[in-house]
Amino acid sequence: MEPSPRRWLMLLCYVGISSMNGLVWCTLTPITEKAQEYYGASANLINLFEESYFIMYLPFAPFASWALGRNYYWCMNIGWLITCIGCWIRYVAGPNFALALIGQFLVASLNSMVLPGCSTLAAKWFPPKEQLLATTIGSLSNFVGIGCGFVIPPYVNNVPVLMFAEALYASLFLIINAVFSKKENINLEQNFENFQESCKEALKDKKMLGIVLCSSSGVAVSYTVLGIMGQLLSTTGMRSVEVGWIGFSLVMTGMFGGLIATCLVEKFKAILKPLRVFLVLSIFSMIFWAALIGTLLLAIIGSVFVGFSLVGFVPLGIRCAVEQNLRIEESIPTNMIFFMAQILSLIYTYPVQYFSTFTHYTGLWVAAFLVLLSFGVFLWISRTKPPKSCQWELLNEKEKNDPIK
Repeated sequence: MEPSPRRWLMLLCYVGISSMNGLVWCTLTPITEKAQEYYGASANLINLFEESYFIMYLPFAPFASWALGRNYYWCMNIGWLITCIGCWIRYVAGPNFALALIGQFLVASLNSMVLPGCSTLAAKWFPPKEQLLATTIGSLSNFVGIGCGFVIPPYVNNVPVLMFAEALYASLFLIINAVFSKKENINLEQNFENFQESCKEALKDKKMLGIVLCSSSGVAVSYTVLGIMGQLLSTTGMRSVEVGWIGFSLVMTGMFGGLIATCLVEKFKAILKPLRVFLVLSIFSMIFWAALIGTLLLAIIGSVFVGFSLVGFVPLGIRCAVEQNLRIEESIPTNMIFFMAQILSLIYTYPVQYFSTFTHYTGLWVAAFLVLLSFGVFLWISRTKPPKSCQWELLNEKEKNDPIK
């Protein structure tokens, strides 16, 4: 059956909620001092706006994987509704920190459903030859939102205006999603049984678990660096506007890197060669950035290389985990990656943040070591291809019998 043109509208709706998710996460990151003044709260309390995403991801991740596989359509519609409500609560709260934080936690509660949705959407709406492209666009749209969250707030520099604008954005896409999204037809009982079987098989596949752990560690380093970039660069005397542009350049070049990675996969008709290239580039780029950071120009150059390789790697890591065993429901390895990334990000944050306090060297050296360790192990794991029966035969079978709406 020919794929439906509606798949691109479905992808647009997903890009909207994913980018909104990233934007809300880091809105206050580059203007922490302004947020402290507005809410009358300490920097540690303001950091709860970011940490809410990590806190809420952990308890909801198992349910989110099951719900996405069961009914993607309702997951996204409910997700948009809750996101919209949370954003308006943040605006209506005004300087009431506790109420604004409740709104933030509402938006954050959908994080475990939004992030892995890219692979579920790709599997349900796109033919196999387009699934990597759909996963790339979907997974990196979250980073585009993060990039906008870095570069826009320093110029606005007004918390109520930012909260109002984000609430309007959420309301607009809530309407767009309701009008253009389409419900898929799924046998709920059979799907739940498949989900249980997928979970059991995922826990038995040691190589896939290794890929998930290494990929999640790379994503965690990205989250850690982005989340505390202002503090990492504070020793260089950079202003919030400059920090914002560095963060923006990192995530936007990551989008470009992801698209380049997709083109390489299409060229080689395999994912392993481009994957290894991006793993090696990530290691050297992170070391380069840590060694040469000091001025605005060097910081931007370093962020471009790190963004291209480390952020651009994300869709490759996701597809590598998914294609390792196509018998497993797509949302499971994807959610496992982001689930572990949230945990590891919390673990990585404080060593990276306070490394300079004890050594007088930038915490980016800790990040570089973590990338070297994670991707070095990944290179070792990826030295062998997945069994043919596990990947390519199933992919060919899926191409023939793909139930595109």
